[in-house]
This record gives sequence, C-alpha cells and structure tokens, in this order.
Amino acid sequence: MGSLFSFFSAPRIAADWDPEMPAIAAAGLGMKGSRPVFEGVETHVPTGGLLVITGPEGSGKTSLLLALAGRMRVDAGSAQIYGVDLRRSARTVRGLVSIGHVSGLTDFDNNLRVRQLVAERLIMLQPWYKPWVSKKRVNEVLERLARIYHEVQGAYSAVAGSDPSPFPTGAYADELTDLEQFLLDAALASLARSPVLALDNIDLLRRREDRECAWLALLVGRTIFESPQVGQPTLIVTCETHEELDEVLADRVALDHAHVADPASEIVHLGLRPRS
Repeated sequence: MGSLFSFFSAPRIAADWDPEMPAIAAAGLGMKGSRPVFEGVETHVPTGGLLVITGPEGSGKTSLLLALAGRMRVDAGSAQIYGVDLRRSARTVRGLVSIGHVSGLTDFDNNLRVRQLVAERLIMLQPWYKPWVSKKRVNEVLERLARIYHEVQGAYSAVAGSDPSPFPTGAYADELTDLEQFLLDAALASLARSPVLALDNIDLLRRREDRECAWLALLVGRTIFESPQVGQPTLIVTCETHEELDEVLADRVALDHAHVADPASEIVHLGLRPRS
C-alpha cells in the first residue's frame, strides 16, 4: 500500500535532521491564557515512537497536542518537530503533523458514506485543478483501513474463539460505532503522509473494550501507515489515563495475533497536572 504515498509531496523536515535525533523534543514549553494552560513541558520522543499525554479534564492535554501540531501558539520554552523550530516555523510544523480526531475540529459529515469521506479527503490533498479521485485510490485506502480493523478484530476474536467482522465501508458516518469512527479518523489523517499523527482524547470511546482496541489499532497502524521518507509515523495521543494501553501491552497473546512487536521502549509518557 506504500505506493499510495507517491501521489503527495513530501513534508519538509529540517535539512539537518538525523533519524537518530528525537522526532519531538520540548524543553520548558508553556502556554498561558488568563492563567497557565500548561507549563514546563519536557519530553523527547524517538522517531516512530508514541507520545502519550495524560491528565484529568482541564489539564491542557488538547491544547498541548494542538501546540505540538503547530495549531496553537506557545508562550514559553522551545520545541522541535523533526528538527523544525515550533515557535519560529509553526507553519512548517503544521505540514509535519496531521490531526486525527479532535472533537469539534475533525467531525464527520454524517450525510456521507465511508467511501465518500475517503474520496473527499484524497481530493483535498490534491492540487485545486484536480477535483476528482480514482476508484482505485479510494480502494487502496479502504484496504488499509480494513487491514487494521481485521488485525485488531482478529486478535481479540481469536482469543474469544469467534470470527472478526469486516469494516463497514458502505456505511454512513453516523452509522459507525465509536471505535469505527476513531479508526476512520486515524486512517484519513494518515493520507497526508505526515511524519506525525495526532489524535485527541481516546477516552471519548466510552467502552473499555473499544479503548483497548483503539490502542492496539494504533500500534498495528504504525507499520501500515509507514512512509518512505521517515518510516513509521510518530504518534501523539491524549487520554486521562493510560490504563487500557498498559492492558494491551501486557496482553502478549493479542499482540502476537496482531503481529505487533514489543513497542514499550518507543512509548513516552507525559503527565499533565490539573490547572489551579
């Protein structure tokens, strides 16, 4: 499926960036409104790693995610995304980070089917003078999405002794389950082949089983979303607690069924405190 990426231009990582350097590096990063939104953020995330931002509601998780994505301005400290200075070159950073789910920002048009949503996103990524997309390209994306869904469903179905269900590619957006919408969000964000994918508030998945499936899907998807330039993407995910991620990492049977190697060394946890 990697051929899909050849349709889009490469994001502009820093010329002097080296794969051994952190994909995301922050020191003393802070944002203030009438009071601090977050402050003193320090983190180093390896290329292809997973940054898990945790904290209670109101701790600034979404603001930090959007700041690292170049969508919100910070007031203190420094950060580099693939070697690009966040404060000096936010516009370039925005080209390096694709946003998956952020409530109110990336909501679906419920009048469109999954296939139409994929086609719409592909067209958005093309030059303005090419407002169409081939059925083959849409099918390539749907195949990648179905592969992730099958790996995840298959892992837990194998444990339960049942058969995995296919992804409902013909469904309307509002007919999808919360988990299916989350996975579609991630798949659409990956189409820009940005080296960083950011997904906000995995806790919006109300069922614990869905949150576990979502974490496993992200671990599976890192290899499926791999791009020729920077390899597998670096992920930023926010949540109130990483308890379900820990459960997934401890479930060696499910990881083996989903063909996921032990990713623990590539996961970086960053906890935020409630705002006072």
